[in-house]
Amino acid sequence: MRLASQRLLRVLLLGAAAVLALGGATYAASSITTPGANPFSAPAADADGNPAAFTVSATGLPANTFIFIEQCDGADPHPAPPATWSPSDHCDGTTGNAPVKSDASGNVSFPADNDNVRLFPFKGPNPNGGDKFNCLAPNDPSPNNGNPDWRTCHVRVTTSLTIAQTSDAFLTIILPDAQAATTSSSSTSSSTSTSSSTSTSTTPTSSTTTTTIPGPTSTSTTSTSTTTSTSTTSTTVKPTTTTTSSTTTTTVKPTTTTSSSTTTTVKPTTTTTTLKPTTTTATSTTVGPTGTSTTTTTVPGPSVSSSTVGQGGSITVADHGWKPNTAVDLTLHSDPIDLGGAQVGTKGTFETTVTIPADTPTGTHSIEIAGTLESGQEGVHTIEVTVVTPTATTLGPLDTPTTAFVSGTSNGSGSSGSLPRTGSSPQLPAIGLGMVLIGSGLGLAIGRRRRHA
Repeated sequence: MRLASQRLLRVLLLGAAAVLALGGATYAASSITTPGANPFSAPAADADGNPAAFTVSATGLPANTFIFIEQCDGADPHPAPPATWSPSDHCDGTTGNAPVKSDASGNVSFPADNDNVRLFPFKGPNPNGGDKFNCLAPNDPSPNNGNPDWRTCHVRVTTSLTIAQTSDAFLTIILPDAQAATTSSSSTSSSTSTSSSTSTSTTPTSSTTTTTIPGPTSTSTTSTSTTTSTSTTSTTVKPTTTTTSSTTTTTVKPTTTTSSSTTTTVKPTTTTTTLKPTTTTATSTTVGPTGTSTTTTTVPGPSVSSSTVGQGGSITVADHGWKPNTAVDLTLHSDPIDLGGAQVGTKGTFETTVTIPADTPTGTHSIEIAGTLESGQEGVHTIEVTVVTPTATTLGPLDTPTTAFVSGTSNGSGSSGSLPRTGSSPQLPAIGLGMVLIGSGLGLAIGRRRRHA
């Protein structure tokens, strides 16, 4: 008994290991490899702290599949039940551009220097309408616009912009703060001093001169002279210049002005190659001498014969805007299911019928059309369909298919022939009932004759 239990346990363990191995071989967890840090501090593009573009690379995604990128708010994309998370509520698909096709190993990259595919990070209200959420730096003031404020946000790499996927990869980003402003002032003072002093000195000098005149009388004359000398000493002090430099640093806090006007984010001029399943309306206004006239042109997107289809059923898909005489591929999402391809006509349009696999889960799905656009670039068009459980039809006992033949005349020959007609015959029940009544009447008549005999 113990030996049998050990053998059974060994078989179960080997089976579980095989299931895990098969599951791991089918799908590898996706992740963002560039930038390497998570959370990642986004670089600043200017003194206001607007984020600059940065390269994003990911791995572990479905191979050879178109991959999208977008910026989302800071909500947890994997909340605990019963809470749910949807990209239509928490992300802004306009922050990305055209998708990039992953390689055979499931790797994909969105270079910062390629405006056609790169991420356009933003700070403030979300660009598409500004009515979902605010992505702010740690020290940014709230715009008080009624949207939730997030101090950290997410970058999402996905195979679908409309439906959350198990292969989605996320990167947490921290947006840059605005730089503080500084001012410097310098003052110079100059002083010149000159001093001059004059001194006068008087020195008395006495000299005596004796003159003797010979003669009978001797006369002696004495004269005294006084000499005054004045000396002036002048001292000049060279100008002295004293320069004093003082630097004053003034920190000005960022001033935030809140108004009810709409924030407009101007992106670089790019060519968008992704058309969503909406109707694009182009309006041109012409001002003439007598007034203003407006002409509106409506360009439809992809269309289907029915937005609801049963499991295993077929629908017709039509679209336009593709390069003539090229092929397009049709794929059903969430889990990528190849629906085949179609040939684009000379006018850039196509129409094809696809079959929805019978094991497709019920609910909302999207059909992605990938190929070469009229501009020559690779592009993707998307339209949503709802898959439902097919309704069974039951045939009643009188709905048995029958085949009848009716005579007719062929065109031109004058000869008659038989044409088959299929379906149920409404006369058969009435004929059978008549036969039963006739048989009953004949039986009664025969019985009366025998009694009279």
